[in-house]
Amino acid sequence: MNNKFFSKIWIIICVIIVIAGTVLTYSYLFNGSEGLEKEQQGLNSKNTKLATVPREKVEFTTFNTFSPDGRKVAYSINEGKEWNVFLNDEKVGSSAANPFYSTDAIFSPDSEKFAYAGIKNNKYFVVLNGEEKKKYDIVQDPTFSSSSKNFAYIAEEDDKYFVVLNGEEKKSYSHVLGFTFSPDGEDFAYIVSQKDEQFIILNGEEGKVYEKKDPYTDISSLTFSPDSERFAYIVDKDFGDNFVVIDGEERKHYNSVRKFTFSPDSEKFAYVALQLKQESNLFVVLNGEEKKSYDDIKWLTFSPNSEKFAYAAKKDEEWFVVVNEKEKKNYEKVEKLTFSSNSKKLAYVAHKGEKQFVVLNGKEKKKYDEIKEFTFSPDNKRYAYVAREGDKSFVVVNGEEKKKYNAIKDLAFSPDSKSFAYWAREGNKKFIVYNEKEGENYDSILTGYNFAFDSNFLGYGARIDNELWWITEEIK
Repeated sequence: MNNKFFSKIWIIICVIIVIAGTVLTYSYLFNGSEGLEKEQQGLNSKNTKLATVPREKVEFTTFNTFSPDGRKVAYSINEGKEWNVFLNDEKVGSSAANPFYSTDAIFSPDSEKFAYAGIKNNKYFVVLNGEEKKKYDIVQDPTFSSSSKNFAYIAEEDDKYFVVLNGEEKKSYSHVLGFTFSPDGEDFAYIVSQKDEQFIILNGEEGKVYEKKDPYTDISSLTFSPDSERFAYIVDKDFGDNFVVIDGEERKHYNSVRKFTFSPDSEKFAYVALQLKQESNLFVVLNGEEKKSYDDIKWLTFSPNSEKFAYAAKKDEEWFVVVNEKEKKNYEKVEKLTFSSNSKKLAYVAHKGEKQFVVLNGKEKKKYDEIKEFTFSPDNKRYAYVAREGDKSFVVVNGEEKKKYNAIKDLAFSPDSKSFAYWAREGNKKFIVYNEKEGENYDSILTGYNFAFDSNFLGYGARIDNELWWITEEIK
């Protein structure tokens, strides 16, 4: 009886395995490409040769940019009468002049879209995913929204300027400038300048018109709040008549206004105002409240939790940091104010004589000829910066000096804070240094926009002779 029972169980198991195998096969046959596509999504974690440039064309090639996911590279080759544009090894367009001379090719944040501006027969055009769009007299500032859903640029035809948003031409004006998307990519704004007036366009709606007192009237500093719910800009009508417009409301008028910023939680705002009646002319306006006046003010900085507000102020030829209205120690100059992500630490660079040094929570660190690129690790336990002594630069991590090189840039911590990396040059050698290990020397390394850091690996674009590669270094 037991044998018969186990035999039945075994038959049932076999039937289930056959059915499951059939379902999986069916799924692969009909959804295999989708599954492969899903597998390929995300940051490229493998060394990948993306393109090969004819060796005789390398010196005539503009090596431009890698996609954020490290799976595509854009470049243009001078073919004599025109420049051919390539995406990986595929030609996707051409232009009479180098399309990457004044503006880069751009990828959407999700890496799915690619665009650049070209010119033929004295007409400019945008190429989006290999498709040439309508030609105009001028094309400026192609840009993707952070969501990658929207794409816009400014165009000019017959002395009229207008925005082209997702292929749709908006209303034309004498001049259009300053196009910007909101952080969430859903809203947009730009400035219209006519002969006798200026105003902003917010999501296609014209704002209040300001009479233009040439050459003074100017609208600037279009600013969306981090949550994209608020919008502000500065109006400079004339010297002595400047003000901020926040959510459509004009604020108090001053002689001059500059450096507007929202707090990270979007609840607060700050800017610098000038009022010549006062003994010291400049002061911060925080949420509409005028603070103490100084001779100069720079580096307006909110902490990530928005509870602290700091800036550099100058009084009687001395600079110091002001944190929540409390003045810190005087120096010859202070700059590069940086809060840690938990808002508990504040660092800045101070100058004394010909030396510079980091001040971390009020404590002065070692002095060097120059300090640059200060950063905290995401877990706030470490800090790092690039220091220079003479003709040698090196990274300092929690006060410990690392190896010296001729040049260093693009300092970054990994998301888990366990690793750090940067670009370095020593003589003619250029390479990435990660966790104090030097990577391979390449003919060219593209960092900055193309520098990717994962907790398990870092990735970057490089040229090896006539080949363009996405390089990954395993983090151990």
